[in-house]
Amino acid sequence: MNAADRAAGMLVYGTGTPGCGGRIRSSPDDFKVREVLSEAALREIGRGGRYAVYLLRKRGIDTMHAIREARSATGLRLKALGLKDADAATVQFVSSTRAGSHAPASGARWSLEAAGSAPRPLSAGDMEANEFEITIRGAAPAPPPDVSRLPNFYGRQRFGSSRPVTHLVGRHIVRGDLGAAVAELTTWEGAPDGAEARLAAMPRWMDAERAVLSEMIRTGDPLRAMRAAPVQSRRLYVQAYQSYIFNLALSAAVVAGEDLGPADGDVCYGAGGRLSKYSGDPSQSATIPLAGHSYYARTRFDRYVAQAMGGEDVRHAGFAAGELGEAACEGGFRQAAMTCTGFSMEGGVARFRLSRGSYATVLLREVVKPEDPGAAGF
Repeated sequence: MNAADRAAGMLVYGTGTPGCGGRIRSSPDDFKVREVLSEAALREIGRGGRYAVYLLRKRGIDTMHAIREARSATGLRLKALGLKDADAATVQFVSSTRAGSHAPASGARWSLEAAGSAPRPLSAGDMEANEFEITIRGAAPAPPPDVSRLPNFYGRQRFGSSRPVTHLVGRHIVRGDLGAAVAELTTWEGAPDGAEARLAAMPRWMDAERAVLSEMIRTGDPLRAMRAAPVQSRRLYVQAYQSYIFNLALSAAVVAGEDLGPADGDVCYGAGGRLSKYSGDPSQSATIPLAGHSYYARTRFDRYVAQAMGGEDVRHAGFAAGELGEAACEGGFRQAAMTCTGFSMEGGVARFRLSRGSYATVLLREVVKPEDPGAAGF
C-alpha cells in the first residue's frame, strides 16, 4: 500500500482487479458532483416556508470558502448539507439560517441561485445521495471492479486536500495537548523557524492557520489560539481524527475477513437513515461505531475500533475535547460498506451515485489503483 493511503488509514483494497491507471481532476470540470435531496426534503421545499434555499454552483473553490465569500457579498448566513472539494465542479444545496427572502448572488468561482424555500433550514440528513460524472485521463482498458460492497473509507480529502494534517491536529486535541495542536496546524514542510517568520511566509490560502498563529503570537495561549480558527474548523479537526480511527478499524476488519454486509446483532442503517438492530430487512446496511465520548461498544466491530484506539494510545473520553469542548465528538455510526448505484464506465468517464457521506475518490481508488495518489489527482 502506498504511503499516502497509509497516512489516511486506508490499508487495504476491497477488490483484487487490476486498476486502469490514469489521472482524475486534471481540471475541475473532470470531477462533476450534484447533490440529490430526499423526497421528504423536496416536499418541504415544495410547500414553501420562511427559510430561503439555494443552489450553490461552484468551481475551483471548496464549500466553506464559497460560503464565506457569499456571506461577505450578501450578508447571508448559509448552511451547507455537505462539504465539497475545491478541485471539482459542483452543484449543492445551501439554505439560509435566518428567515428572509432570496438574495441571489455570484462571485468569480461560485453562484447562488434561488431553489425555493422551506419551513426550516435544511440539514445534512436532507441529502440522500451525490451523483458523479468523473473523467479519468489516460485510463487503460481494464475490467471494472465489483462496486457492490466496497469498504466505505473516508477519502483522503477528509484529512486535508492540500495539507493532510487535519486529523493530526485532532489527535493532539483528543490527547489534550493544545500546544502541539497549534504547532501541527501552523508548521509545514520547509517552513522557516520562528512563529513570526512562519506567519510572514504563510500562504494566503491558509486563512485559519494564519488566524491561529497570529493569536498564538499575540497571547501565547494555545486555547485562545485554537479558538481563533472558525468553529467549523475546530470541529473538523476532531471529526477528521475520528474518521482516521474509523479507517484503521475498517482496514483491520477487512484484513480479518469480516463480512461488511449486515448480520445478526449489527446496528444498521435502514430506509430513511433510521438506526436499528438487524432484522433481516434487505434495505439495512451494517455500521461500524465511531469513536467518541459516548461510544457504543456492543457490536462485532468493536474489537477493531479498540485495536485502532490502542495503537493510537487514545481513549474515547478524549473526544470530549477538554477545554475545547465545542469541538467534541459524541460518537455515532457509519456504514461499513458503500451503497453505490448506477455505476458505468465508458470512454474513460465513470458515472455513479453514492449515498450521503461516501467518497467518490474511495470508489475511484478501486478503479484506478494509483501507485501515487497525489500525482493521479487523488
